[in-house]
Amino acid sequence: MLGPIEVEGKSPRVDNEALNRRDREMENMMETIKLLIAGALLGLFLSGCADSPPQRLPAEAGSTMGGACELVVRFNGRATDQQFFVACPDPATVLTILEKAERAQQIEFSVSGSGDTAFITSIGGVENEKGAGDNWIYQVNGKLGDKSSGVFSVQPGDVIQWSFGKYRPSE
Repeated sequence: MLGPIEVEGKSPRVDNEALNRRDREMENMMETIKLLIAGALLGLFLSGCADSPPQRLPAEAGSTMGGACELVVRFNGRATDQQFFVACPDPATVLTILEKAERAQQIEFSVSGSGDTAFITSIGGVENEKGAGDNWIYQVNGKLGDKSSGVFSVQPGDVIQWSFGKYRPSE
């Protein structure tokens, strides 16, 4: 068995700084791995919930949250789905709730027109594909919107869900 090598009468030095640096790198790598695992598990959980309709908040929940509406944005695999609770003024429309979420820096969107001609063209950087492609459509409390988001009225406790997909009026 070999013992320590002596150089000119000196015993080998341990580079504590290098060991500490290596320990920090290992800790950072472990934290990254933990975050990746947590993200993967969250992704699996969310993908399992993607087809389930959002639950309507009971009226009491809306009022205890200061008259809030729940805003759910489903990107259908193009980005991470998002959920917000947005104060619901009186009167309010689907569009005003989206505008309030944008002012609170929760999400970005683009709209063309206003009132009964308001048409959402992008949410969270995901743009409509137009025509037969995927586009932004909304539901309120599980029912497909039948008019412009600029005139569809909502009230506290309502669940507004924007989904990126094909418009299917029979749903």
